[in-house]
Amino acid sequence: MNFKLQKGHLQQRRTLLQQLADYSDLMEGAIKKEDLELYEKMEREFIRIVEQLEFVGKRYK
Repeated sequence: MNFKLQKGHLQQRRTLLQQLADYSDLMEGAIKKEDLELYEKMEREFIRIVEQLEFVGKRYK
């Protein structure tokens, strides 16, 4: 893998990890508001991002 690909891979991972942190905060807010519908929506998005992160990791191995 060349340096440009490694840099792109790192950037994708950083972006996805930041999204996970953001959704985690949103999920925590939904819990505090006792908004189950919002929590479930955020949880689905959180899982989707985890799956993307796993895909990115496999793609660059």
